[in-house]
Amino acid sequence: MYYKIGVYGGRRLTEEKTVTDDVGELILTNKKLSFIGERKSVTTRFSAIHDVIYYDDGIEVQRSNGKHLTFICDLDTAEQTLMSRALSE
Repeated sequence: MYYKIGVYGGRRLTEEKTVTDDVGELILTNKKLSFIGERKSVTTRFSAIHDVIYYDDGIEVQRSNGKHLTFICDLDTAEQTLMSRALSE
């Protein structure tokens, strides 16, 4: 009987990419932000939103409870302004 002990010098490769989970509509009301998708729907009250980060191709909604939500969408400046105002009230 014998034992072979050694160390493997491998390395981990990670890759970051965007994956589409669902397609649907992003709806903003005076109290909440809703995504109505073909497979799943998510609603978040403004009081549960910690921050919103605007990107050229979408937004990230950082919630105080639960995981953050990322939406790939074309929001023009007027829509971003409306969303910012609604969240600040």
